[in-house]
Amino acid sequence: MRNIKLVLEYDGKNYCGWQYQPVSTVRTIQGELIRALSVFLQEEVKVIAAGRTDTGVHALGQVVNFKTNSDMEPRRIVAALNGTLPPDIRAVSCKEVSLDFNARFDAKKREYRYYITRRDRAIGRYYCWSYRAALDIEQIRIATAFLAGEHDFKSFCKANSDVAHHKCNIEFIEWTEENDYLILTIISNRFLHNMVRNIVGTMVEVGLGNIKASDVKKMLEARDRRTAGPKAPAKGLVLVKVYY
Repeated sequence: MRNIKLVLEYDGKNYCGWQYQPVSTVRTIQGELIRALSVFLQEEVKVIAAGRTDTGVHALGQVVNFKTNSDMEPRRIVAALNGTLPPDIRAVSCKEVSLDFNARFDAKKREYRYYITRRDRAIGRYYCWSYRAALDIEQIRIATAFLAGEHDFKSFCKANSDVAHHKCNIEFIEWTEENDYLILTIISNRFLHNMVRNIVGTMVEVGLGNIKASDVKKMLEARDRRTAGPKAPAKGLVLVKVYY
């Protein structure tokens, strides 16, 4: 038995998220990966991901692992996968790891980016949120600073999510401006369901002047999803990297 670690890149536009769905008409990243692996490994595999991305969310560095009895070399696994998978899912790298490695539970932190564009785009419109209204980036940055460090992020988590707790430690969070783009980069030890998209939606409301920057601290203390802003669209979110 061998344990194989894969790094994947995918365009989530045409998929109902990462998680495999038993309904045959529903396409998911995990479902496509399991199908492709079973074709050339000729065995059933269980695929574990570092994070379960939602419908429409993209990835540059999703990490997965699976166990196999096959002796196929890592470079051949990459070639076989990329010859079998749809073109919007690619295996970037592959290596054999220890049998106890788990892509999800061994991850120390994950990095996401969210892209907002301040003009309508023909090229790249599926990979950013087009928002043309004027936003006060300085107020957004002031509000964002309240989120750094360890907090209870229940106010920014999907309501009624089944999790043991809502504490996350945001190690790095920053907005940058590149041409017409506003880009949020966020690194945390864990992320809750819809957490980044709810943060982005809230910060846009701050930038519009509908929410005061100082109110973000009150939102954290309230631990109530109803106190925060709306959820941003999925298409602007990218899982960039998983740290081990």
